[in-house]
Amino acid sequence: MRIAAAGMVRWIAALAGHELSDAHQLVSQRCELRIGNLVNPAFSVCCRMPKRCLPSTATPMQGIHRKLSRMV
Repeated sequence: MRIAAAGMVRWIAALAGHELSDAHQLVSQRCELRIGNLVNPAFSVCCRMPKRCLPSTATPMQGIHRKLSRMV
């Protein structure tokens, strides 16, 4: 869980232009953690953040969601 949350903090900081401490505050208050696998030695955890928590100028994943939505 720590690895997933730390990765999200760094990604949000870079994407939104926040300081790491500000991104940490945001992620700690708004993220959702989901356990995917605890049986095998390779544990998996998903850390999610609502897009509405990002600035309107942020384009996560280079705007691929918007591009794919236009294709449908």
